[in-house]
Amino acid sequence: MFNLPVEGLGELQNSFSVLQEYWSGDPCLPSPYTWDRISCTNDVIPLVTALDLSSLDLSGPLPDFSSMDALVTIDLHNNSLTGPIPDFLGALANLVDLNLADNSFSGPIPPSISSNKKLKLVASGNPNLCVSGKSCQPTSTDGTITKSTPSGSGRKGVKGKKSNKLPVILGTTIPIFIIFWAIVGFLVHHKRKTTAIATIIGGQTGGASSPSGADTMMGKVGEAVIDDIRVNIQDQTQSENGVQSVPQQ
Repeated sequence: MFNLPVEGLGELQNSFSVLQEYWSGDPCLPSPYTWDRISCTNDVIPLVTALDLSSLDLSGPLPDFSSMDALVTIDLHNNSLTGPIPDFLGALANLVDLNLADNSFSGPIPPSISSNKKLKLVASGNPNLCVSGKSCQPTSTDGTITKSTPSGSGRKGVKGKKSNKLPVILGTTIPIFIIFWAIVGFLVHHKRKTTAIATIIGGQTGGASSPSGADTMMGKVGEAVIDDIRVNIQDQTQSENGVQSVPQQ
């Protein structure tokens, strides 16, 4: 028996010598004599409806087996097939399932496949495939096509960065406040101790007294710390907006 399906199987055998070990004679003889990895109809002239060539270590480009137009299922996953996906696969009128996963196909997916709504395509594991009509971009591991970043995403990123400004400022100013109040506590304690000693030795004099050295020092430290906090906040704000801070004179 020689018909178009057999011709298509012959093209596959010529391209992949390993298939010669599986196929010989009439491909659609009654079970158990049917060829391995294919399924046939029970018509007077049988037609091949399923082709399973998965995990056979096939390499190279796919030949043209478009004469097998009764195919409903094609499974070619887990091989080393290369080159572009043939356009004829999308033109097979009865094809419903096409598994091309885990190969090395490259280039755009033909429009005859990508626009075929009844065809279920699995193309994961082919990193060099891309969407037809678009610039080639790698596919992700789940077989979906990586999309370019939307133009509005940049603004969103800037907004997100600004929203993180407060934690950054708090993280740098809180330690300064802690140090400031530690110094204040030390100076207050030192002042009280000095005053007590002076009272014991010289007695407490009436009226307002001039500011002690500790008061002056505490005031200067407080001013310096507050200035440092203000400069730190300005630096954080300007760095987020891309402006370099200018030290105050």
